[in-house]
Amino acid sequence: MRQMGQAFHGFAISFINPNSSYSVSFSTSFVFAITQGPGAPGHGLSFVISPSMDFSGDEEYKFEAGKWGPD
Repeated sequence: MRQMGQAFHGFAISFINPNSSYSVSFSTSFVFAITQGPGAPGHGLSFVISPSMDFSGDEEYKFEAGKWGPD
């Protein structure tokens, strides 16, 4: 069974300090487990920073469901 998904932060995060025009620093941490099932081609995780949560025009890379690649 192939399972894919995506998650987004609930609201926009500014990466520019409006008082100085410098980018801000941030760190994050999370815990997860990825296991490869029998006959599965592989596993992985991507962390993406995007100006939009709308990936409706992503036909070339098919990011919509967490799937990278033109297949």
